[in-house]
This record gives sequence, structure tokens and C-alpha cells, in this order.
Amino acid sequence: MDAFRGNEALADSVNHLLVVGFYLINLGYVALYLRASGSVDSVRQAIEVVSDKVGIVLLVLGAMHFFNLFVFSRLRKRSELDRSPTLPNAWPAQQGPAR
Repeated sequence: MDAFRGNEALADSVNHLLVVGFYLINLGYVALYLRASGSVDSVRQAIEVVSDKVGIVLLVLGAMHFFNLFVFSRLRKRSELDRSPTLPNAWPAQQGPAR
């Protein structure tokens, strides 16, 4: 809400778009990345392959999450700066030469 200057409808719609986009990107990435290129000969190898793949997917998801947090913190700071009152100029305006 702070990032969108209290506009609840806009915040809700952006949140919904981010959730849908997040799911689509994640499901697409998981579907492409979880394919195994070699043969798996034992249960141990299968567990290792799956844990490696899931670990990478989780790291990518974490990076995406922190990127979103970074973007929204920047939006919030910009919004707060725009709403803050401006201070009057402390220095008097330059006038012509003294007489």
C-alpha cells in the first residue's frame, strides 16, 4: 500500500499480477529444469539428482523474491519522498550587487 500511495485497488491488482506471473515463471522453470539428461542407476542417484534440481529451483525462487522486495522498497522510498513536505530554502535568494 505504501508503494502505491495508499491506492488499495492498484496494490491488489499489482499483487495479483505478480502472483500469477510468479507461478507461471516458476512452473515453467521447474518443468524445463527438472529433466534429467543422463541415466539414473540407483535410488541414491535419483535422490541426488532431484535434490540438486530442487535446490537450484529454490535458489532461483529466493532470488526472484528478493528482487521483488528490492523493487518495492525502492517504489516505497520514492513514494515517501514525493509525499514529504518540501522545506523552504534556508539561504536567501541571490540579489544584485550591494549598493
